[in-house]
Amino acid sequence: MLEEQLLDPLRHDRKTFTSGVAELDEYLHRFAAQQSKKGITVVRVLVDTDMPKTILGYYSLSAAQIDAIQMDERI
Repeated sequence: MLEEQLLDPLRHDRKTFTSGVAELDEYLHRFAAQQSKKGITVVRVLVDTDMPKTILGYYSLSAAQIDAIQMDERI
């Protein structure tokens, strides 16, 4: 059965994941766990419960805020 889980670097094998898009693969391999740990983003992975280490896909969510006072008239 397919299941969505929070990325757990100790449980999920990030190094074998490949999406076909080098930048997306590099993000998951190098930065996703760090940013999750720092609270910058939440990364969720899709796994098959029969092979829970293998990441089938992922997405990340982050929130950002821009103060309108800090923007110039052009923006």
